[in-house]
Amino acid sequence: RESLSRAVKTALMPTQQADVLAALAAVPPDTVGRHAGLSPADFPALVEHNPNVAHEFLVLAMSASAARSNTSRNAEEGGVTTTTTAPPPAASAFLDTLVQMEMSLHSMEVVNRLTTSPEIKLPSAFVHAYVANCVRSCAETSESGARTRLVRLACMFLQLLVRNKVVTAKDLVVETQAFCVEFMHVKEAATLFRLLKQLEGGEEGGGGEDAGETA
Repeated sequence: RESLSRAVKTALMPTQQADVLAALAAVPPDTVGRHAGLSPADFPALVEHNPNVAHEFLVLAMSASAARSNTSRNAEEGGVTTTTTAPPPAASAFLDTLVQMEMSLHSMEVVNRLTTSPEIKLPSAFVHAYVANCVRSCAETSESGARTRLVRLACMFLQLLVRNKVVTAKDLVVETQAFCVEFMHVKEAATLFRLLKQLEGGEEGGGGEDAGETA
């Protein structure tokens, strides 16, 4: 717990990160939030200082949530009645915080790693909410240079989501078309727009996979 508290306040050295990750891995997944002593309010600082630790914490918390859901489902299917109710999983509160926090390279890094983690499956609603936050953050940034940097980061992140098939091009066009048009002068936005239109046409024609391979 002391090491994780330090991880919220400052960037850890690789060896220190390894110690924290080992400590988290040793904690039963369904108690990781309680043992870690980490609150959703602290999570943005952990993401910014130590994104690797933030990612691993969420994977453990979400794995516990999934296991609890499966146990409950199996009990229902088997006609088993129990009077013991598990506390609501903490993972959703941390995911909500991740959506609401200020967009940054490290927050996108955490989300991208979550989308490719085999142990978990991110809720579709979370992914779309995070995409909407990225678009909104770019639009609300007034300083030109900072806005351009955010647009570039967001577009590269969105391309990864599409290429990794986390979201479909058709869905993403709906959410980002106006964004791409507004920032068409930014190379990455123009590239994203062309990719989405190309893949969207492939999906509608039943050839989305081939289109993705030739993009």
